[in-house]
Amino acid sequence: MSLFDSLLNTVWQIARKEEDFLTTFARLTTDVKRVEKILSLAELKDFRVTDCFSGKYETRAEDLMLLGDRLDLETAEKLQQALALYSSAIKLSPSESPSLARSYMGRAHALYRAGYADLAIEDARRALGPQLPQQDTIKLLCLIANCHQVSGKWNLAEDVLQQALETLTNSDIENDIKAALTGNIASQLKQVVQNKQQEKSKKKSKKGGAANAKGSRVGDADKPELTYGKNADIPAASSALKLCYSPDKGRYMEATRTIKLGSVLIVEQPYAWGLSGEAMTGHCLHCCRLARTPVPCAHCSTILSRSKSGLKRLLDPDDLKKAVKQLLFLQEIKS
Repeated sequence: MSLFDSLLNTVWQIARKEEDFLTTFARLTTDVKRVEKILSLAELKDFRVTDCFSGKYETRAEDLMLLGDRLDLETAEKLQQALALYSSAIKLSPSESPSLARSYMGRAHALYRAGYADLAIEDARRALGPQLPQQDTIKLLCLIANCHQVSGKWNLAEDVLQQALETLTNSDIENDIKAALTGNIASQLKQVVQNKQQEKSKKKSKKGGAANAKGSRVGDADKPELTYGKNADIPAASSALKLCYSPDKGRYMEATRTIKLGSVLIVEQPYAWGLSGEAMTGHCLHCCRLARTPVPCAHCSTILSRSKSGLKRLLDPDDLKKAVKQLLFLQEIKS
């Protein structure tokens, strides 16, 4: 039995002995109060929670980033390896450090090669800042323009390339390098303008057409729908079930029809949830979904989110105490 299961077993034993325990617990209105109630029990006075804080490690982050830089991104396997290395480097890099910006830059290039243009733009935007050399900043702007081109967003691509030219003009880059970069950007800008004009011509010649696809990648799956519709008496259950009772079995569900393999019979919002230790390395702590491009906490290398907005909600000062106490309760407690 794990220590967490042992804790849960202890709580249930107390609940069975003390008649008002569950009633009192049910009246508590916040998770913080519920956790405080559990941890204040006399039977749990010897439980201790070890500090699992894992901080930043820039030297290790740079090593991982360089391993990603050395990979040949010609195969899907190498692309996945590069994404994993850059994500690990991002997790360990201190906030606003050069290694963080360069790791985001490397992951943006890998995402673009893998066909995730929108995600590549997000990482490229995260990488832009004073930590990057001017030449890398210009290359990132060109990468963002490439991503917009892939999506057929010619106006956005043109705007970003104009920004790249302006940045290049005002930079301190050596003249020979500046001239080469200017030629590359001008050539790309010319192609974007031509594509934009061709698209306008096509639109004029077509009176209508099918709606554009929203993206080349499928998003996260929605909550599954109940097979055979909702149960009139139990909204979380399928209509293929009915609630029964007998003195010998107590309450139980019984099928009202032949049920096909793979049918969804019960769908219910969980009362509480948390990530396992294994899942925390690649899933968002805010929504528990897979994070293809995780954004780490600015202060530690443990907490990840799918976006900065999700991380902000997760680490809001008003909710930080609640989040920490939820982690203490939901994760395995060590003595």
